[in-house]
Amino acid sequence: MSKIVIDVNPEFCYELVCSIPYAYHLHKNNQLEKVITCKGMKPFYYFCDNVEERYNERNIDNFSNGVQNLPNSWLHHNAMAVYGKDYKELTEDQRNKVQGVLDYSEWDVPDYLNHFKNDRFKFDKPMIVIANQYNFESNWVSMSKSWNPHRYFDIKCLYEMFEYLTNKGYSVLYKRPKNTEFAVDENEKRTLTLHPQNNIKLEANVEGVGVINDYELTKHYDDVYLIDDIVEQNPNYTYNEIQLMLFANSKGFVSVSGGSGILTGYFKKPNILYCTIGREKSPHYWSKDSYYHKISDNQAIPVIDDCEEIYKRGRQDYTELLQKIKETF
Repeated sequence: MSKIVIDVNPEFCYELVCSIPYAYHLHKNNQLEKVITCKGMKPFYYFCDNVEERYNERNIDNFSNGVQNLPNSWLHHNAMAVYGKDYKELTEDQRNKVQGVLDYSEWDVPDYLNHFKNDRFKFDKPMIVIANQYNFESNWVSMSKSWNPHRYFDIKCLYEMFEYLTNKGYSVLYKRPKNTEFAVDENEKRTLTLHPQNNIKLEANVEGVGVINDYELTKHYDDVYLIDDIVEQNPNYTYNEIQLMLFANSKGFVSVSGGSGILTGYFKKPNILYCTIGREKSPHYWSKDSYYHKISDNQAIPVIDDCEEIYKRGRQDYTELLQKIKETF
């Protein structure tokens, strides 16, 4: 039997869900020849000796980015594998049950936790990772005339998380990429275009402090660490190597749904996910058979703040998120 070459440059979430588990399945069955992927992705395919980082950018067109050649070519369901029918032919109940459920017959999750666990990137106290983002994404435009992101943690929410976790005896690792650390897709490029010089300011006017952004907020705590600082202090490691090694040493995660939340799920620790858009805002998406639970060993904890409700009230509501953090950590 001839071996298989995987050649992909999709959105990061698609690579995590559709490509990497398939590649690992092929590896386990001695069927993987080579992986061709995006710049910086080699650590994610640690099990493959033949990885070519060919692509400088990601492509959200799933008919041309390589995903079309994988057993799971759609992130949100595989109706044909589950019911033997096209999604359009399913009843409403079947459509609900298939959300987030894929074909797992050629799908195995690599053990990032034990492979990347290390003694180098450890803090004195148990660590919780807060993985934030702030991007202008195209699918938001179809739902609203506003281009303003809402799938993120604002300054007040970050302050409350930092306060609670550090007072509970945890250290906190904070991550919000500037979209310059890795190969970007069209949405991330749009963010950089709208904000040249990477001037993306997630900030607020704090009484007694003045205007402060999220990166600066981390400096006000002895036990909150900014991943950018750790990357700068360790030039012999790539950004992805460092985040994988840090995540492997964590006790849990608070993230947004999507690529960031899927990646944190790989480490099989409590993983609280803030969900505002897309199919993930439906409770049906979080069944025990969904890929979020398969990847995380049933450690995914969704918190849904529907984008339509955010538009109506004019702000995010982090009440349930903060309550879940207190219940979990």
